[in-house]
Amino acid sequence: MARTKTLISFDKFVSTCIGFTVLLLLVFGILQWLEVSVGELVDWIVAVVTFWWLMILVTIPWNLHFQAREVLAEAAASADEGLALKPEREAYIRRWMRRTLLLALALHVASAAGLYWVAVSGLSVVGYIGAGAALLLTGLRPLIRAYEYLASQLFAIQRELRFPKDNVAALKARVDELEGWMKRIDAALDREAEDSWATELAGDLRRLREGLDATRGSLGELQERNRSEHAALDRRAELAVAQLSEDSQFLQHVREIIRFVKGA
Repeated sequence: MARTKTLISFDKFVSTCIGFTVLLLLVFGILQWLEVSVGELVDWIVAVVTFWWLMILVTIPWNLHFQAREVLAEAAASADEGLALKPEREAYIRRWMRRTLLLALALHVASAAGLYWVAVSGLSVVGYIGAGAALLLTGLRPLIRAYEYLASQLFAIQRELRFPKDNVAALKARVDELEGWMKRIDAALDREAEDSWATELAGDLRRLREGLDATRGSLGELQERNRSEHAALDRRAELAVAQLSEDSQFLQHVREIIRFVKGA
């Protein structure tokens, strides 16, 4: 996140410098075309170079210095929570914090002296303005940064009042627990895993379908056998009925013979 923010700030810095340079050159070209006395071209070139240098001067070394201060402030806050920074790392950060501060101040003084020499040597009067700006920015840049730091601290305090650390920690623990549940559910529903619940359920359903198909097959065979046995039973019943009919006719003949014998 910090690296992304740094890249965005650097891109904004470069685009601002390029935009200002193009604007200055465009204004100079228009004024020259309108034949308005706006000084020599060298003055405008010195103004553009001075602007670029002052932008670099108030951006790179000061950003490194205040970034080191922010890291130390975060380390102190983490130490209150039991997360201490290694002594060698803290010493490394403090060393670079002092170096970047001295470098920024030295560059401001050297830039003011160099721009003043540009003006005194007669190269361009813009050097006077640049020298004054370099000295002014020596105090203005830390003041702006101090305001930003104070505003961020007040915002952090306000956010802590709205969202106490205990509540945030409890919420984070709850979220972690829910994430754990979600991971377990995802693992249980993963059909590619051999030991997941979804895989076992799919296996049980497959076996159930196979058993159901086997049961349907057996039921069909039983129904067919039942129809065959019923047909055979019907045929036997018909034969039995036919046999009874023949037997009854035979008995009728026997009774008639008996009656005939008795009558004789």
